[in-house]
Amino acid sequence: MRDDLSVVHVEQGLTRAHIIKGYLEEHGIPVVLQYESAGPAIGITLDGLGEVRLLVPTRLAKWARRLLLQQRRRLPHWRYRRTVRKTWTHRPG
Repeated sequence: MRDDLSVVHVEQGLTRAHIIKGYLEEHGIPVVLQYESAGPAIGITLDGLGEVRLLVPTRLAKWARRLLLQQRRRLPHWRYRRTVRKTWTHRPG
């Protein structure tokens, strides 16, 4: 992915993050997970160690947020933590 990346969602724990990643990828949106590697390695998912950011190409961020919001409305029990409203740009480098 050479595009700038934007955080579209922050989830607690890798399992849920992978589920959301799969949902977005099913709709054609490539996703990169960003997390602190120490958390999963030692099994701690509290505070910042369990936080997983879902990053997508900036040009697809609005669409990704819309899909996540629609999913939340269709399945209220779906554990949707929070969506990052402000676009943070991550430049791999």
